[in-house]
Amino acid sequence: MSVSPRNDPNGAERPPAAAPRVVDASPRFRDPTLVLLELEADIRRQQTEKELVFHLLNETKRLLPFRQSFALRRRHGSAAFQVIGVSSLAAVDRNVPLIGWIERLVAALPPAQLNAAAPQAFGREAFVEAEERDAAAYPFGHALWLPLRVDDGSALAGALLFADAPWTEGQQKIAARLADTYSHAWGALAGPQRAWQRWRFDRRTRWLLAAALALLCVFPVSMSALAPMEVAASEPAVIAAPLTGVVAEILVPPNSAVKANQPILRFEDTKLRNELELAQRRMQVAQARFASTSQAAIDSADANREVAIDKAELELATAQHDYARDLLAKAVLSSPVDGVAVYTDRRDWQGRPVETGQQIMKVANPERTEFSVFLPVHDSLLIEDGARVRIYLDSDPLRPIDAQLVRAAYQAEKTQGDTLSFRLAARASDGAAMRPLRIGTRGTAQIYGGKVPLIFYVLRRPITVLRQTMGW
Repeated sequence: MSVSPRNDPNGAERPPAAAPRVVDASPRFRDPTLVLLELEADIRRQQTEKELVFHLLNETKRLLPFRQSFALRRRHGSAAFQVIGVSSLAAVDRNVPLIGWIERLVAALPPAQLNAAAPQAFGREAFVEAEERDAAAYPFGHALWLPLRVDDGSALAGALLFADAPWTEGQQKIAARLADTYSHAWGALAGPQRAWQRWRFDRRTRWLLAAALALLCVFPVSMSALAPMEVAASEPAVIAAPLTGVVAEILVPPNSAVKANQPILRFEDTKLRNELELAQRRMQVAQARFASTSQAAIDSADANREVAIDKAELELATAQHDYARDLLAKAVLSSPVDGVAVYTDRRDWQGRPVETGQQIMKVANPERTEFSVFLPVHDSLLIEDGARVRIYLDSDPLRPIDAQLVRAAYQAEKTQGDTLSFRLAARASDGAAMRPLRIGTRGTAQIYGGKVPLIFYVLRRPITVLRQTMGW
């Protein structure tokens, strides 16, 4: 016996098979939860703030039944909002009266409602309070405010959605979920809010800040400039070559202490000794000739005429002998004062020919020093008698030395780096805590000038560079 499809093997009757369920996949009947998930996924794919605003104003129609929407952002330094986007429009025309009315409408909302964390719905009565004429002309009577990017209790941006019917509680919950998603995405694209963007000043505060800035610009400050500096001897004794010759030997090492009248340098004296010997022989010959002519002049008139000539030749020979003797005496130089021999190295001078007057070394008192400052010509405005100077040694920069300008060169000279500079001399001020300074120590000097407005101090160098570059 065959088994009927409606009966099981035991003979029980089976229920009829259910008809297959047909699901309508049209967008009109899609599950709102799926649409919400798709919207959140699309939000995360936006690359710029402009794309995110466009998505907010147009794509949210898939869940929220609004007719027109506006995106607003708070102006920097102000509590007012500015329209930055309108649904179905690529750009905002700020000359349209509707844009101004929307901004006035948002400005008229209470702060508690404007900065609330949840969406706020309101009807046409709020429009009337804001602007009665524009409210009567606007066709959509129900609005929903979505605060976006709430920070420190204030909304930095928001969206205003207008609809024909009142907003239901379910729609407001969906709008709150979307507002949180858009706020998070907007914050990720815009980055953290900077401190200066959070400052919001009213008109009176801005005027006070402008006045304070103007007073600060005219506040008097001391002009100053930095220049390289070197510790130098104050009024040293210069040891220069007294004759043209060759340095044979320097008798004292560099930076060694010397006494007055102590021999410190010797020239090659072979030529000088020979010239002195020849001059002495010529003087002896002239003396003998003069003595012979003087005795012969007693008996001879002709010899009497030669006496004056021989006397002149004797005087000339004597002068040449004295000159040769003086040169030989200068072959060895002695220190004129007590101090320290300041020069580079013995090997730089031994065997070196020198001219008369050429400087070889200095003898300086190590306790009497001054500061040689090389001030560039573009800072020559600071050169004043008695100007205040502060010295920073490279070897001890944390203990500056107070000094005063005592003299300045009249003409600029080239220094290292082919820079034209004035050579200035500064000495430690009375009462300044001086410590032993090694001659040749380098550092930086800060020269102070007269009082000038702060704006001139700040812009002097940029204006100079601009003038030299532009040629005016």
